[in-house]
Amino acid sequence: KQWYQRRVRASSSKLTNHTLPMEVIPLANPDVLILSNLSINPMYSPDTTLMEVCNVVTAGVKSGGNVLIPCHSTGVLLDLIEWLISHLNKNNLADVPIIIVSPVADAALAHPDIYGEWLNDTKQAKLYVPELPFAHSQLIKNKRIHHFSNVADGMGEVYKTPCIVFAGHPSLRCGDAVLLLNKWRDDPHNVVILIEPEYSFAATLAPFLPMAMRTCFYPIDPSINYAQASKLVHDIRPKTLVTSPTYFRPPPSHPNRTDLLLNREQFAENNVRELGVGETINLPQPSSSIRVNLSVDLIQGINMQPLKTADGYQLVSQISGSLSARNNKPALCAANPSTPAATQAIYGEVDLQELITALTNQGLNPNKVESLGAGSDHHLITLSDSGSTITLSPGVTSITALTGSMRQTLQAAVSSLLVTL
Repeated sequence: KQWYQRRVRASSSKLTNHTLPMEVIPLANPDVLILSNLSINPMYSPDTTLMEVCNVVTAGVKSGGNVLIPCHSTGVLLDLIEWLISHLNKNNLADVPIIIVSPVADAALAHPDIYGEWLNDTKQAKLYVPELPFAHSQLIKNKRIHHFSNVADGMGEVYKTPCIVFAGHPSLRCGDAVLLLNKWRDDPHNVVILIEPEYSFAATLAPFLPMAMRTCFYPIDPSINYAQASKLVHDIRPKTLVTSPTYFRPPPSHPNRTDLLLNREQFAENNVRELGVGETINLPQPSSSIRVNLSVDLIQGINMQPLKTADGYQLVSQISGSLSARNNKPALCAANPSTPAATQAIYGEVDLQELITALTNQGLNPNKVESLGAGSDHHLITLSDSGSTITLSPGVTSITALTGSMRQTLQAAVSSLLVTL
């Protein structure tokens, strides 16, 4: 019997230029697959676009102009730098400075070297020899690549024409890229290359037009494309597929490209649910109970107690421990000795006649019993001598008393009918 539900959200990349390939086996046979963030520009191949960017950069540098690439400080930046370094070396342009301007440039360039477990086999092999996995690390040491938090942070000391500058923000609405673009816009030898796919080429450059500076749009989108998404769904076989309705239509600029969409006929065996912007859909909920593996130490400390129910007596016990989950397999182990002890819990249902008997045994006089509303599940017991009342409802017992001692007496009578775990 299935006692849990597996829901998977796929929004990743199939590129393996420096990372390990995406693992799909752990995602197999989910109850729900949420497929989102597919390639915004599926007509552009990332590898082809990287090469085209390198060609434009090389041509711009050879003409004596500066190259500005507004981009994020993470993402495809490392891939582009490695391709660019190799391309410049082949064209005898090794003396052209590469400058990265970002408030987090230092951290962004340093972090990849310490995430060795996520690198592909080729780059992981470099971790076991005196060699850095990424080329940019050595180039920074050799002063081939320079990075600054902003243009006023010493960039003028290494700046010379021609040069290549990566700066933010790619929207060209803020950041150092705006300052550099305004400074270089009147020189036709300079070039600005937009590579981030989420920003419209025309809208991004609109405030700066007209300008003599050359402009290019080469979106480098490493997200899953439609062919890869179709194969992913086929491989992991979800019971329900949730995705955007726009993925079933070709891009407006290429209405006849049937390869740039998801083919609904390929998902005939899946329950396809479309989720548009601002919409809400209901998905099947998992079971309200799950099966948890208990450790031997925890089982040995269980103290079972009888609990009276409508079907007779059942053995119950409160369990307190450390809960963990790995590969959708929850396990409960004995708690660390330093962990505070669990609060005692009271379980059971209070029977009306048994409560009246318990109150009488305490020397009290429950002289009035009323049924509240339709049915007989709610009762009001009045003790006129003490001015106290007890309200009985399924799962809830309320006590009203004039003194604290009387409240404790009534509470003891009720507790005597329950099990403390």
